[in-house]
Amino acid sequence: MTEQQRLEHQQDRETYARLTAPRHVTLDHFRGHQKVEGYFENRDLPDFMGCDRLLKIDHLYGTVQMGYDPRKGQPFLFANIKTSLYDTAASRYQREIKEYRMMRNSKAGNENLSYSANRRADTAVILYRAERKPWSELSLLPYLKRMDQGALRKTMPFLLRDAERERLEEGRERKKELEREIRGTTAAGGFAGLYALRREELELSKERETLQSLLTRKLQQSRLFFRRINMAYDIQKHEMFDYYREVRERRQLASAAPLDEPPKKPADDRGKEGNGYE
Repeated sequence: MTEQQRLEHQQDRETYARLTAPRHVTLDHFRGHQKVEGYFENRDLPDFMGCDRLLKIDHLYGTVQMGYDPRKGQPFLFANIKTSLYDTAASRYQREIKEYRMMRNSKAGNENLSYSANRRADTAVILYRAERKPWSELSLLPYLKRMDQGALRKTMPFLLRDAERERLEEGRERKKELEREIRGTTAAGGFAGLYALRREELELSKERETLQSLLTRKLQQSRLFFRRINMAYDIQKHEMFDYYREVRERRQLASAAPLDEPPKKPADDRGKEGNGYE
């Protein structure tokens, strides 16, 4: 086995492990107003309305969350890699490394260190729906063409299938060549090299079966994933649209109130516990 084949087999095993990792799905009812974990928002905006989490899919390698941005009026997917396979929060060592990297932008003289909230590269990805239709692979096609796909490979590996298809095509061509070589060797009576050709043909057949099973599992999980997020969005969208319409109307009425009267604080049904907005 060559080094390239060993790396390909190792990558196949890792991909299969990610595809078969147990997942925990949480459907957050819109009234709970749960925040999107790990997603940072600019709260200094004059008309700030926080994003709500509608769905959370958690597994060993990362977290995929579907949120709704009321300012853009669009749902989005936020996928981030976990810092550890079995920990849902960053460990102390990883937090210290992150703080150390944030402190390196020092100012001149004896001034305090300036902090920069730069996310570590290739650990998270935000996917907005490219069209006003149900979520599908076509909605994410612009993101799949990017080079930076580390977060997608670990959190949504079923979206990337080009590598397996290319290897299947190469294996198909190699199988045709082996069949021609086997027929030529058998006709020439050179049975000494027939064993090596048969062995290579068997290994190639096993590899193609593994790739085909990976492709089948990826297609099944892709259909299940998009069906799940579309269902979660359809269940909660009517209540979500009505809520934000009422919030905008109340804010417009409050902004149009006479100046001699103190503005009334708009009523908001967001609770203080567990909402992430207070």
